Amino acid sequence: MKNSSRWIQLHGGFAYDYDSPSLTGLGIDSVAHSLSMQCRFNGHCLRFYSVAEHSVLVHRRVAELGAPRDVRIGALLHDAAEIIICDIPAPLKRLPEFADISDEMTHAEQIVARRWPADYEDPRIKQADLEMLATEKEQIMHAAPRDWGRLPDALPWLLRCWRPSQAAARFSMLARAEGIDV
Repeated sequence: MKNSSRWIQLHGGFAYDYDSPSLTGLGIDSVAHSLSMQCRFNGHCLRFYSVAEHSVLVHRRVAELGAPRDVRIGALLHDAAEIIICDIPAPLKRLPEFADISDEMTHAEQIVARRWPADYEDPRIKQADLEMLATEKEQIMHAAPRDWGRLPDALPWLLRCWRPSQAAARFSMLARAEGIDV
């Protein structure tokens, strides 16, 4: 690998080079760790609630909807690109000034999909993601000062707001149960 100044160190000592991107050799436990340490909504929720817990619950919902294994894997890993580029709020992603960063996020999603092939485009994933958003809005956010737009009904699930170590362990355990290349 060439010496680049555009790189970050991922969990476990793995170097991710933005000029020569690859996740070959990165283990699923590193993904679990990173996502478990990242709070949803840029931390603007009532309690710490990780991207890893959100991903586990999106997987659970997609499984309830009868999705096959490749869709369930896509659901579990639907936010995995956030280990490379932190989440950017959707309103910012739509601004022309953020086009380059949005392109980088799309590229990161493609890198994740190459490392862990799955069906990331199944509409059940988006449905479950939006249902979780509605559930999270109700349970871990302050009352909305503005309309969030059209959301589906919240799910009748109680969000537990796991500690990062719990979220990482549950994410990794689920990944192994699905047979994800660890």
